[in-house]
Amino acid sequence: MQRKITTDVQIVAYICLLAIAEYTVTRNQAIGMIVHGCILFALLAHGTIGAIAIENAPVSRMYTALAIVPLLRILSLCVPLVHFGIMSWFVIVGIPLFVAIFTYIRIRHIDKKSLGLASPDPTALYLEFVIIAAAIPLGWLEYQMLEPTIAVSPGTSWIVPIIIFLVCTGFLEELLFRGLLQHTFTEAMMGGGGSMRGILAVSAIFGIFHLGNSWLDCIFAGVVGLMYALVVKRTGSIYGVSISHGLINIMLFLVMPYLALS
Repeated sequence: MQRKITTDVQIVAYICLLAIAEYTVTRNQAIGMIVHGCILFALLAHGTIGAIAIENAPVSRMYTALAIVPLLRILSLCVPLVHFGIMSWFVIVGIPLFVAIFTYIRIRHIDKKSLGLASPDPTALYLEFVIIAAAIPLGWLEYQMLEPTIAVSPGTSWIVPIIIFLVCTGFLEELLFRGLLQHTFTEAMMGGGGSMRGILAVSAIFGIFHLGNSWLDCIFAGVVGLMYALVVKRTGSIYGVSISHGLINIMLFLVMPYLALS
């Protein structure tokens, strides 16, 4: 019981630190990167020290997996958007993250089913279609909050951008948050509603990483992340939410800006 409470307190502390780091990024990117670097080091050290005790193995896996999150922000800040088109930026940041995630999965011997890389439960297949269809109104709603410019030049084919959004935002972020992190967090926080506590923690972290857009988008992303997490928990698959996530970004950066220009 005491160990469970201690882990919960530590997770809340890390969530608060990540929120501080993200807020710092909005004020000063250089300092924000340093704060994220410190969190990355702390998580790796915490996970390594925890691995010494066999009974702490799930908690160790959780902390080392969480270290990929500040790494994500550091990589995004190291590749200035002003020097690349937004589509190239997604690819350049996405490739090392894919490498980091799959390297971690291989080292930790995590099976595909635990990551949601499996066919959805047939009895819950309808949820996959519902969550994919929900991307249309959700993308419209997020556009009303942010109103970004269109991500491609006029006359450019949308085929490659659509693939990039589906793979480098939809699948990549869902593999990280609803796949790897949801698995390691719920495993480490088993018992006494641990599964739901883990889901809430990961959803909060996902929301926090949209703080740079706005506080409203931070809340929006946290709620959508929670919805995705519950769908994955029920279906056992991240494929539906990955498509939905990618479609939201397609609506946000392609469809809605295009319609606004028409």
